[in-house]
Amino acid sequence: MKHNSKHILPLIFFVMRLFHVQAEKSEGFFNYAEFKTNASLEIPKSESDSEKALDISAGIKLSLKNAEFRFYETMKGEIPVQAEDLRESLKSPRYGGKISLFQESAPLTVKAGKNSYSKSISKIKSPSPSTIASPISKSFSFSTGINSTLPTLTSSEQPLSASANFTFPEQIAHSLFKIDSIFVDAFLDEEMNSAFSVSASKKIGAHKSVQAAFTGARFFIENNSTVLKKTDAAFSPDFFLSGLSEFSLRTPALKTNARIAIHESPYEKNSIWLSISGRSGFKNFLTDFSFYAIPTAESAPKTAPLIGSNSSIQRTILQAGINPQAAFFIGDGTNTLRTGIHAIAARKITSTKAAEKMTVGKMRIAESLENKRFSLRHDFTLANVLLKGNPPNKSTTPEKYFANELSASLRTKKATFSSDFSHKYVPPYDSRYEPKQIFSVSAKAAIGKAKSFSAGGKFSVTMTGDERSDGDAEAWASYKIKSKKISASAKCGISTKF
Repeated sequence: MKHNSKHILPLIFFVMRLFHVQAEKSEGFFNYAEFKTNASLEIPKSESDSEKALDISAGIKLSLKNAEFRFYETMKGEIPVQAEDLRESLKSPRYGGKISLFQESAPLTVKAGKNSYSKSISKIKSPSPSTIASPISKSFSFSTGINSTLPTLTSSEQPLSASANFTFPEQIAHSLFKIDSIFVDAFLDEEMNSAFSVSASKKIGAHKSVQAAFTGARFFIENNSTVLKKTDAAFSPDFFLSGLSEFSLRTPALKTNARIAIHESPYEKNSIWLSISGRSGFKNFLTDFSFYAIPTAESAPKTAPLIGSNSSIQRTILQAGINPQAAFFIGDGTNTLRTGIHAIAARKITSTKAAEKMTVGKMRIAESLENKRFSLRHDFTLANVLLKGNPPNKSTTPEKYFANELSASLRTKKATFSSDFSHKYVPPYDSRYEPKQIFSVSAKAAIGKAKSFSAGGKFSVTMTGDERSDGDAEAWASYKIKSKKISASAKCGISTKF
């Protein structure tokens, strides 16, 4: 390894110089090249963990006029000594590319590689709504279609796939369909999972618009649950179809998103889920609301109200939320005070043979003060409060907890600083157990006009009763250099558990 390491730095500078020379010769075609590397070392608690101590990722992104290509590789395990050890510790490379065609007339983007997918596909894979929502969220978005993302330095391994995104020319959309825009997306992966989506939008007045989309998908669903086998609800793995319809209305006073989907089921009747969310505003006040339900839950097996296209059982059968918030401008208007409360109630089933129903509540309150240079925020959370039901044991009972989080950031022309402190308290399940507390603090700084150097760290400790039961600490630093055509960044970190 020492013999090879002498040549690494000269090789990197040679490759960067080569790209720089080529960039000068191909002005207009070559946009930039980006080199990235990330190395982390975990000091293991015991010798059995040493095989997972090292994690090194490296790769390159090439951006051309109408194309982009990425290649990343990750090595995990102990520091290899011989070449064969290095090859064994390497994971499968993550690579991908895209080509954009006819951008001035009928934009078409084709992507291929170990890509990941989101937007409507995420809803089909896992329909259950999230309970992690900010009480003072500024945005209220509506994202439809099939969004394909090329691999990144830290992305997980994905199946090989190909996708296409096409935008109808505006003139054709207007003349043939009397609407403003039409988007068509499709993808197919090596496991033969596939999806197709079409979405359209139209303005219906000043600051008013409607948008509609439909996504059809075909995914291979596996029977991964032991609970299904115990309740005679097991099924043979196979491909199943699903369809999702989405609709959005935007006006100055009201914004709404509505979704309804049908999933082909391995049981007698297909499954249906629906959701609606909205935002209404008046002056300095906003109110967000949300509702989600599986109306076919009663006709499905008790242990499987709905199986998402990622083979996961969706155990939330009903959920409703309300989120009033307010914003006030202080002083000369450059300081903004925001406050809000988000309350959620969800009807769930336990992951047991009996599939007991229970109602769980969550409340989160937040306040923030911010301007162009400074921000300060506090969050209080009360989560997993059992409102109704009788879970059969501790493992199926939601873990109730209280949490406080305080975060601050400061931005100057030559540096940015941020810090975060949190405390989580978990009351005991009953008199046989001790309460648990988790303390965590983190900090980050970026220095320089271009924020080229940054560093940070995190420390957390878990207390069970009066004794420490767990803890971890980590520190990292990164540096990047950038010219007109070339950029390179390196990040290294170290962590330990105690």
